[in-house]
Amino acid sequence: MSILRGIPTDIYCTFDGPPQPAIHWYSHSSTNWNDSPTMIRDNIQIQRYSSGQLTLYQSKLTLTADNSADGNSFKLYRSCKASYGSYSGTVVFSGGSVNTDVAVFTPIGITSLTGPSKVRAGSSAEFTAIAESPPVPKFIWFYNGIRLTDEISGALKTSSQYEHVYTKNSMRVVDSGRYGVSLLYTGYTTPTEPVSLYTTVIESCPTLSAPTNGFLSCSPANYQGVSDVSCTLSCDQGYQLQGSKSRYVCADGVWEHYGILNPENKLPKCLRVVPPAVRTLTYTTRYYLSWVASCTDDIGDYARAGFYYFMKGADSNIPCVATGDCYLNQDYFRYTDPLAACSAVGRVLALSAQYIQNKNTNENKLAPIVSVLNDYVAETVFNLYSVFAAASCTTSCNCCIKDSCMLSPSTTTSRLKCSSYSNIGLRKRSAPDQLSQIKLVPEEDEGGRIGKDDTYSSLNKEEDVVCEEGSISVRNLCVECEAGTYQTGNECLVCPIGSYQSVAGMTSCIPCPKSTSTVEAGSDSSENCVGICLMPDVGHGSSSPPRNWLTEIGSRVTIWCDNGYTINGRTSEIITFNSCEQVVSCSSVKISVDKASVVEGGEVKLTCTLSISSDSPNEPCTWYYNNKFLTTTQSTTFRESTSIREYTTTLTKIHSDYAGFYTCRIGSDTSTNSLDIKVLGIVFEGGNKLMAEGDDIKLYCGAEIPERNSDVQLRWTLNDIPVGNEEALTFNSPVGSLYISSADPSNEGEYRCIVTYSNIGYVISNPLSITVLGFRNSLYDITTVSGATVTLECTTNYSDKTLWSKEGNLLEETGSSLTISNVASDNVG
Repeated sequence: MSILRGIPTDIYCTFDGPPQPAIHWYSHSSTNWNDSPTMIRDNIQIQRYSSGQLTLYQSKLTLTADNSADGNSFKLYRSCKASYGSYSGTVVFSGGSVNTDVAVFTPIGITSLTGPSKVRAGSSAEFTAIAESPPVPKFIWFYNGIRLTDEISGALKTSSQYEHVYTKNSMRVVDSGRYGVSLLYTGYTTPTEPVSLYTTVIESCPTLSAPTNGFLSCSPANYQGVSDVSCTLSCDQGYQLQGSKSRYVCADGVWEHYGILNPENKLPKCLRVVPPAVRTLTYTTRYYLSWVASCTDDIGDYARAGFYYFMKGADSNIPCVATGDCYLNQDYFRYTDPLAACSAVGRVLALSAQYIQNKNTNENKLAPIVSVLNDYVAETVFNLYSVFAAASCTTSCNCCIKDSCMLSPSTTTSRLKCSSYSNIGLRKRSAPDQLSQIKLVPEEDEGGRIGKDDTYSSLNKEEDVVCEEGSISVRNLCVECEAGTYQTGNECLVCPIGSYQSVAGMTSCIPCPKSTSTVEAGSDSSENCVGICLMPDVGHGSSSPPRNWLTEIGSRVTIWCDNGYTINGRTSEIITFNSCEQVVSCSSVKISVDKASVVEGGEVKLTCTLSISSDSPNEPCTWYYNNKFLTTTQSTTFRESTSIREYTTTLTKIHSDYAGFYTCRIGSDTSTNSLDIKVLGIVFEGGNKLMAEGDDIKLYCGAEIPERNSDVQLRWTLNDIPVGNEEALTFNSPVGSLYISSADPSNEGEYRCIVTYSNIGYVISNPLSITVLGFRNSLYDITTVSGATVTLECTTNYSDKTLWSKEGNLLEETGSSLTISNVASDNVG
């Protein structure tokens, strides 16, 4: 037999008894019982059934076939075996076992579902499902669990397979989701478990806009309708890209720089390059020593103190020094940290000097001096003795190492312990007579002694700029902050909301005049300062712009209300924001209850509630009955703590015409619900009723039952005195009765039924007046003499027409009395 994939299927084994057997289930690899029998369930629950002398014992096994199983190769072979113990009932049984044949269960369902994982917006998506048969399947398609189609017949693909293709045209991004299919086979009432796949709808890449003074180069150049693009951003000559990133990629219709902070895919700006205030060049050369180098030992102190004088010797060869546009920075050597202009690794000592260009900075005149310095350092020996000797030969210097004479820091000069003699006077604390013999030369001139160490190069330069106020440094260039921004530190920040800046290269923004503000950040004109308000809270909903955002007076805002709330009678609305006092709120007009039951003649209170902010206008409430205007009087109350305004009105002397649906309207908002009023009345025929004396009669009284569990009681009165028994009326039995047997004059009078509704009230029916028709006097036997006159009287309570009969034969006389004159023998009877 076939079983549906993914749907549990119960199979049963049944054996005779007694005795009760132990039933075991087995799986096999074929229909041969001896082919790899494997017990799959033991000690299972057995259900016992008895019918006369026959007793049956039944066991259940639940099969579930995986959706992924291949129906052609995946089959379930199952059997069960009963093991009996000995039995000594009416028939002695020594026990034994018996097994069933092997049953074959073939899973049927979806064997293949194919479709695109990605599809471009506007195109079609085609999904193909293949299902096993027999029996014949019908296909049901789903999207995110929601049914898309009815049961659709497929096309026969092979003798054991059916196929169906579902096509969805004009795919949109919102159509991204999981598409699935299930089957309903002939003879089955339960569909198979759906099989699904996920499809993503991809938009084409939005078009990027190059910034002012910039341009884009994209591949492909025309990428309209394309979902994968690469663009490179460049700036015009004289402009520099604000950010460091210049290449942007769009994949699957989404640019990589898109995000919640950049929903419009804006690119960095191209800012105008301006001359810096100062250009700097830090030049470093490395020397090789025959011992371990240090910046803070005797030689390190001497080397740092004398490096300025050594580099000063190159001034005559530097063009910008000669023109006065640049100079060797003396202040660079007045450091407190010995490592600020010196570093040492192993036997390598690195010393630095700094040049500053502070004139004609529109042209970089420091870059060309690097080659001059390279030649100078390569050709000139840094001889500490010569440097200090030259520095000491000044008339104002009594000591060669002294702040007034040397530019070394005070910490260095104190450690070197200057001599008070006027000669060179260098105090050699650790190596006397060696200072004059020590010469430091560039490492490349040492015959390759450290040339194999790539960690150190002999020369190095670092260029930097110091920008004027209103500009920032971007990749060693100064760029001017554009209008709408201001410079702080090394950033150009946009002017915040409420300010503007119409001039480029400024360090602050200008606040808007009082009671005005800009709506967006980055304003570059005072004309953007407009009358604004804070966007109010719309209550039960959301808005664009959101709550407390600055909103320009006269602009259009969008309001979306939550489920059950409206604005101007709609769930969403675009309105013009005309003033700061304008109320824009989502409200919920509701009737406090959905149903009300009231007895005839009673009263009912109608309450309409408005959920809104307390400062909303007090608009009137109107009521409608079955969509027709209802004139009512009403009182209004407001509960500020819960922001509920209540409108109430009372309907009195209720009768059946009041039954129906009531709605209320406040302003332009109609209640989201209606009030269904049921008028609880009695179905009882009043008036007058005649019945013959001695007859039987049954009176019926029906009542409106508001709900199934309502407590409704019925009782009867005759001339306002209780008669009969009280009985309960139900939703299924809403009619009560009163039985009158063998009526007589005591049964005459006004009958009423009274229906009492628990917690609601009671209803009294109109009276039914019953008259019992009968004789009001009785005839009696009369004995008289011949010739006498006899008068017979027979009165009733209904008619003056009375008929007389003798021995069953109708007489001609009528009337309530019959007179017989001159009585004779023929009058006997």
